[in-house]
Amino acid sequence: IANLTEVANAFSSFSRFYNEEVVDVNLNDSISEQVFFFDTNEDIIIDIRNNVADPVVSTRKQQLSRVFVNIIQNAIESIQNARGGGHILITIDAVKREEGLFYKLDFEDDGPGVAEEHMERLFHPNFTAKSGGTGLGLAICRNIIEQSQGTISYSRSSLGGACFTILLPAKRSISF
Repeated sequence: IANLTEVANAFSSFSRFYNEEVVDVNLNDSISEQVFFFDTNEDIIIDIRNNVADPVVSTRKQQLSRVFVNIIQNAIESIQNARGGGHILITIDAVKREEGLFYKLDFEDDGPGVAEEHMERLFHPNFTAKSGGTGLGLAICRNIIEQSQGTISYSRSSLGGACFTILLPAKRSISF
């Protein structure tokens, strides 16, 4: 029953995505707000590296926060399950692409990372490597990011674990 309730809540939240207004969101502020709620475990250090002074995107704020929460929570659970303590590094950069200016957000951890056999299905609905997971978290994250005209991908972290990279189009241009 608890698992069904969790799945129903995830779908309910996902359906509200289209009802939320698009607003300007400062990524530094939004990520800092989410990290504040998770930065209670002394064994896991969460660092934010802001390499852009004022990274603003146009998106649905609550849904973007949901993406950040999901990725940070997955990293914490991965680290805790592996050894109890570790490090999460969130980096915000600006990158120029053919399509224009984008903000690149890397969420890295020093946990075990994603097993090779799970990589292909990582963002698919109903896939989970966790015993208590719904398999909807990363699929919903991908949908939210794509609705914001961005992308999300996975690679190995320079810290040894997982690295989730989000690219979102910038609201305004900046100088390099």
